[in-house]
Amino acid sequence: MNLTIELTAPESTGVELESLREDLLIDDALRGATIESRTSLPAGGMGPITETLLVAFTTGGAGVAVVEGVFGWLRGRPSGITVRISNGDRTVEVDAKSARDPRQIIELLRELDLTEPKSREK
Repeated sequence: MNLTIELTAPESTGVELESLREDLLIDDALRGATIESRTSLPAGGMGPITETLLVAFTTGGAGVAVVEGVFGWLRGRPSGITVRISNGDRTVEVDAKSARDPRQIIELLRELDLTEPKSREK
């Protein structure tokens, strides 16, 4: 599975994105995940440069760890930072204010279809 994480910040988007990347890299639950930084120009080459993290992993638990990691990171950041997380055609946004509400984590996991599958009854 692949997640794309885009960050909007009033200043130093690249510095903030690298800070988030470093936080995710030290998470034991993401040890097997690949986390890459990417920079791209918008279609037509005009407009702001987009800086993103691409996170590739094989287990649903890693998806949960990514969302929890983003929330934990955002709680320590100044207001004005917004993070957009995409899983295919599903996209959610969270900011420093909403990251303080633990219910938001569960809601975002559902919206991104990252919740763990229920175990099958025998």
